[in-house]
Amino acid sequence: MTNGWGFSRANRRGEWSGGDPTKYALDKEISIFTREVLQNANDQGPEDDGPVEVTFRLTPLSGDDLNQFKEAIDWDTLHGHLETVADMDKGGGYRRYLNRIEEEDDLLLLTVEDRNTTGLIGSDDDESSNFRALVRDVLFSSKPDDGTSGGSYGLGKAVLWAFSGVSTVIFNSQLAEDPEEYESPRLIGRTRLPTHRSEDGDTIYQGPGWFGHFDSDDDEIPRSIWNGEAEDLAEALHIDRPDASGTSATVVGFRDPTAEEQPSVDDLADDIIEASVKYFWPAIHFGDLEVSVETPDGVREADIDEVPAVHPFVKCVDERFDADDDLDDPGDVAKKEVPVEMPDEYDGRPTEDGSVSLSVRLAGPDDDEELVNKVAFFRGAGMVVRYWDRDRVVLGDRDFYAALVCGRARAWGNGEPTEADEDIEKFLRAAEPPEHDKWTSTENLKDGYMLGGPTTVDGLHDDVTESLRKLVQQSRSRGKLGPKRLAKRFPIGHGSSRRSDSPTMGRVIDGDTTVGFDNDTDRWEFSGYLEPTVDDHRSWSATVSLRRMAEDGPTEDFIPVVSIQPDDLSVTHGTSDGKGSLEADETVDGIRFEGYSETDPREGETRLEVEGTVQLGGDD
Repeated sequence: MTNGWGFSRANRRGEWSGGDPTKYALDKEISIFTREVLQNANDQGPEDDGPVEVTFRLTPLSGDDLNQFKEAIDWDTLHGHLETVADMDKGGGYRRYLNRIEEEDDLLLLTVEDRNTTGLIGSDDDESSNFRALVRDVLFSSKPDDGTSGGSYGLGKAVLWAFSGVSTVIFNSQLAEDPEEYESPRLIGRTRLPTHRSEDGDTIYQGPGWFGHFDSDDDEIPRSIWNGEAEDLAEALHIDRPDASGTSATVVGFRDPTAEEQPSVDDLADDIIEASVKYFWPAIHFGDLEVSVETPDGVREADIDEVPAVHPFVKCVDERFDADDDLDDPGDVAKKEVPVEMPDEYDGRPTEDGSVSLSVRLAGPDDDEELVNKVAFFRGAGMVVRYWDRDRVVLGDRDFYAALVCGRARAWGNGEPTEADEDIEKFLRAAEPPEHDKWTSTENLKDGYMLGGPTTVDGLHDDVTESLRKLVQQSRSRGKLGPKRLAKRFPIGHGSSRRSDSPTMGRVIDGDTTVGFDNDTDRWEFSGYLEPTVDDHRSWSATVSLRRMAEDGPTEDFIPVVSIQPDDLSVTHGTSDGKGSLEADETVDGIRFEGYSETDPREGETRLEVEGTVQLGGDD
């Protein structure tokens, strides 16, 4: 029979769709696109069998090349469906892109080709396979539930369609092991459109459509195209690939959805290279992943040497096994093991308590400052989940870079992961939301573990901050914090302070504070700098509280403070009756501190209040 497009029909009384909901779950940035497709490819790599290789191929089409592509992809049928969608109330984006194709006579293809992966395994009728998860289903993932993969929500693939101006992607796959009745390659396409009518208005289509082979005229949905026919068609569609096992995915009409003016091919190549290294330098550095970008001008490799912003983090990881306990000079690396108390899994399987490795490097004058005072979080998937800003723990000129090496990655370069490493790997995977951009309380975490999972995640962040503070803290011999540095970090005018009864007249403690609501943790976070207003002082103390504000001023409602941490280890600190306390002796001339409240779903407006007491020198 023939090849072409087939669309699922909708019931007039059934559910209609306004489009693919998954594309709204992720930010539409080139860096996010790169992260998600590399994560999906990296997850499909076999263990201990060489690196996963990924090539981003940018192919501009125009003139005869574009016409031949349209003929091969059955453009007339697809275009008819796109036209009806473009005429709908919310079809403006499709209309603009279709007009652009006609007016400028060009179309950009972005092919993501991975090698040394498993390929699209599973028949067209299988209910569970990586073929079905990628090509047929929505919000299903076929990745193993053992914590080793980068994603688990089935959302990462959505970026392929989100970055297509016609919501269409073509797949060509070389399987690691062919089924008995077919031979690779395997080719199929999919478009994700809203529910729409046929051009004559008589038929309602659910939205999704597939490009493939029809065995009979009665088929509504085509199956995959195989063998030599797929090979010839792949060449016509510019998606031909080498014999190495893996999958090529071509985004038809690739564009940046957020850009008013589309970037050039060269600019896109630069952005992809930078994002690949920025977020996958662990996998690249340890030989698990190789990335390149191919344009009409040639091939470029994603080389760590070309992205200076990640160099300090690589040094943190490379030197962690020979690191010292202290940071004395620029370029020094110190390591601290941060303990993790694991909750048991919900099904009753016990877990092992373990630790994660925090490796910290004191910044040097030649280091790139783009990611200064950040902590790179990563685990065995080899992707940096987050660059966590810990600028607030810096004192004086003690800028730093840090890597939190977790789970299976903790053993990289030094043997095999422990059972505890494996448990932490799985736990942290469950703690990643669909965006895979942090570790936090998630539905997967709550469903998969006994009580205590969110507490473990919060505690890990707190312990990392405290460990950083101890390593980065400035010694007294290095002098006091300069006013320029203070002004940069704590602008005057944020927060409030007041004096308490004390042996002096007037304001006894001065300084600056900041307070803000963290939407990720649903709690108030605050920080500040305090110092006595007199030089001749003995012991001094401060009490910090969070007062809820109303439209007409302060209320009598206080939000309990549950944590307060000073930068100076000699300062006594703690919480009592919902307030934070700091107590210092005469050797301390200033305290930099940070803390947070208990969870507060009300948000609103809050004021940080400070009460201080200073004991004057010479008093008994």
